[in-house]
Amino acid sequence: MFGLTVAVALFFLIERTRLGAVIRAGVFDAEMTGGLGINIHRVFTAVFAFGAALGGLSGVIAGPIQSAYPSMGVTILIPALIVVVVGGLGSLKAR
Repeated sequence: MFGLTVAVALFFLIERTRLGAVIRAGVFDAEMTGGLGINIHRVFTAVFAFGAALGGLSGVIAGPIQSAYPSMGVTILIPALIVVVVGGLGSLKAR
C-alpha cells in the first residue's frame, strides 16, 4: 500500500507540478532548459538525490519485513536488467 501511495504521489509530482515540468523539459532538451535560466545540473542532482533517498526509504521499510542478507538482490537482478533494457526510458506511460 505504501508503494502504491508513493507511486501515485510521484506521478502527480511529475505530471502536475512546475517542478515536474522542469524535470521533463530537462530530460527532453537540457540545453534549451538551461537557456531558459534553469540550473538543470542542480535539478538533475536533486532528482538523483531524491531517487537515492527513495531507495534508502525502501530499504528501511523492507528491512523489518524481509530478512536482510548480502546476496538478497541477486535473484531479481537479471530480470530487472531485462525489464530496464526492453522497457527503456519513458515507456511507463502509453503515449
